[in-house]
Amino acid sequence: MVKRPKSPDTDEDEKYFTVYQPYPLNANWELPQDYTAFSRWIAACIGTDPIHALHYKPSARGMVLIEVDKKYPHNERLLGEHRWKEFLKRPTDEEKDRVTQIFHSFYTTGREAQKDGWKRIHVEYKWFKNWSPRADFVDEYPATHWCPVPPEDKTNKPLCRPLPVKVKPPPPKAVVPVVPGSAGWVSSKVAPPQNTIEQQKYAWEKNQKQQVQGKTLPASSWDTPIIVNTTSPAWSQDKPSPTSPGASRTTSVDEAIPKVVNPSVPKGA
Repeated sequence: MVKRPKSPDTDEDEKYFTVYQPYPLNANWELPQDYTAFSRWIAACIGTDPIHALHYKPSARGMVLIEVDKKYPHNERLLGEHRWKEFLKRPTDEEKDRVTQIFHSFYTTGREAQKDGWKRIHVEYKWFKNWSPRADFVDEYPATHWCPVPPEDKTNKPLCRPLPVKVKPPPPKAVVPVVPGSAGWVSSKVAPPQNTIEQQKYAWEKNQKQQVQGKTLPASSWDTPIIVNTTSPAWSQDKPSPTSPGASRTTSVDEAIPKVVNPSVPKGA
């Protein structure tokens, strides 16, 4: 059987986001009032024009996909954690501690999502007719917060990409106090290792500075030994000094030249 050729990729005008634990509470995506309330919440955040559709899947509990115009420039308004007590004008006691998290989706086209069983609901403009965001939401929508990727089912495709650092930088890590007796406490009390490269380099530089401060050598004496042997050689110690009291007298020239006696000349002549 001839294999069906792969469908060509279509260039869409939407980008996709994954919404975790969406508003409203316990939404049923088969009911018009629930997906209308969800669409109005997204419109209160980014306006009515950028949102095109939403996708839901019965087996993907607590998650929906939204289609947003690709030209929409303010992704930071969507991405991150939305705290219900901050954007709802009159949150109930059950809604005060609820949050919704939005991430970039791994889906890049609606066709990919529909192949995996996601059902599309087109957003209609009549849902926003005679409606004002100030009826349910605060006048100025608050900024979102950083949040980690939620736990997902390992047997299914991942849906949420981590938040980009440039848009939502994570908070600085808190300094954990060292508990006495713990491994970190013991390692902080141990003396640093000796004879490391840094310590040897520091000792050598310190020695060189001390030598330069004690004695400055001329530039021409680089090949001259620093320590000069001032001890006289052994042969000079045995020879008495001419000026010393025990020195022998000076030998004259006549005494130095032996006299030659002529045997033919009688003695006393």
